[in-house]
Amino acid sequence: MPGDRLEVEVEREPGAPAALARARVVAVIRPGEGRVEARCPVVGRCGGCPWQALDYAAQLARKRDDLARRIRAVPALRDAVVSPVHPVPGEPYGYRTKIQMPVGGRPGALEVGFYRPDRKELVAVDDCAVQHAEGNRIVREARAVLEGARVAPYVEATHQGVLRHILVRIDPGGERAALTLVCRTPALLARRDLAASLAAIRGVSGVYVNLQPARGNVVLGRETVRLVGRERLLLEVAGRRFLLSPTAFFQTSGPGAEALVERVRARLAGPYRTVVDLYGGVGLFARTLADRAERVLGVEENRAAVEDAVAGLRLELRLAREGRAPAPGGRIEFVAAPVERWLAGDPARPADAVVLDPPRAGAPPDVLRGLAARLRPREVAYVSCNPLALVRDLEALAGLGYRTAAVDPVDLFPHTPHLECVAHLVRHAAPSPRGRGPG
Repeated sequence: MPGDRLEVEVEREPGAPAALARARVVAVIRPGEGRVEARCPVVGRCGGCPWQALDYAAQLARKRDDLARRIRAVPALRDAVVSPVHPVPGEPYGYRTKIQMPVGGRPGALEVGFYRPDRKELVAVDDCAVQHAEGNRIVREARAVLEGARVAPYVEATHQGVLRHILVRIDPGGERAALTLVCRTPALLARRDLAASLAAIRGVSGVYVNLQPARGNVVLGRETVRLVGRERLLLEVAGRRFLLSPTAFFQTSGPGAEALVERVRARLAGPYRTVVDLYGGVGLFARTLADRAERVLGVEENRAAVEDAVAGLRLELRLAREGRAPAPGGRIEFVAAPVERWLAGDPARPADAVVLDPPRAGAPPDVLRGLAARLRPREVAYVSCNPLALVRDLEALAGLGYRTAAVDPVDLFPHTPHLECVAHLVRHAAPSPRGRGPG
């Protein structure tokens, strides 16, 4: 941790370059000012939460300083106001409502945990400190059922075995969960007894098998089969109901998703005629901005995510008609299309505001150019989980006529160096002479 004086032991792996060495901490000779006792007993081997030994307030300050330094280094962004990091709501532990754990061991004695960051070695974890307590319980009980059924874990070196990962998606209240087994083969599809035992775990609303027959470390395959239970998991986030397929993308933390929605709503105050949500997923921002616009359009390439978005909207419309939920707001539509292709087409009309929430790599240059030339919004909320890509794209947008007014960092991943951000951009009358367009 910053300020530590340490005794370390250098570990050199066979075949590693001579100039590259790793070291493990043998002893803390003198702790830095912010060092605290890590809650997790395997934090030094697992590597998933390497900042647990740093006081949480110090974590937030360091993340904000790192982000501000990156932004200040770009002349076109120097006027942007960088807010203090918004902490995860509640205690910075037990926040992960999406749980994804690889499986090892042997039939009858399974191990579930995480891989070390420096080698392909499974670190067994029974109770992860940053995962929702109910999710941890469901994983433990599922492992016991799978052990009793003598399910064989996947072995990457030989490409043998069946069970690769256990996935649990749990609603923020901890009442409902989707349990997915990622398998190399369809062997478990016929095990109705096994499916019934897993469905009997308290809180499990559906059991699924995702088939991933390929070699390598890609977690999910393309096909998911429902064994028993509901087709989708019901989540309540930011006052709205969402229906998620078991492998759909959604924020890792339910409370974190609400914090992001709060930041986006704080910056896009409206009212608007049209809001466009690019890379809209299952409609998190489209749905929660509908009360501020006459029309909201979500654009998402993944057809299954669009089907989830439509299913959640239909549920809420039905509940609103029955007087059991508030009306969604303005007219909401979803389009299943790649963002680049949709922008290159003929959008119905320019948008007043755009939410841009691209994958971790950021937005391609064609998307940035299309946003500025075709949609021409007066405001943009750019949501990013990668500060490097964010700064690059904000600089490019400066050259396309958009000034970054503020950046609001949100700590969706306490005890890690990762950071989510919401940047608020406003359109200039003409492109900034200090910026440059992408490409």
